[in-house]
Amino acid sequence: AAVAASATTAAASVTLLSDDVVHPLHLPWDHTGLMSAYDCGSLRRGFQVYRQVCATCHSIERIHYRELVGVTHTKEELIEMASE
Repeated sequence: AAVAASATTAAASVTLLSDDVVHPLHLPWDHTGLMSAYDCGSLRRGFQVYRQVCATCHSIERIHYRELVGVTHTKEELIEMASE
């Protein structure tokens, strides 16, 4: 009976702790649908801002140039950027 009581108390304390969490809002983003896509012009401008402002302190090591071909730049533009 003591084991059952302590298990019930532990479960109750976990429930109480998990109630103190702020959950993120669910927002209806336009790019999350099955046939939706990103605005490539906005992505290109964002990448330009990154290169001019953010790249001095922050790396982009998790994104490969090949992932940007046809989205933000042409293959030739990205080869030129990678060689800099």
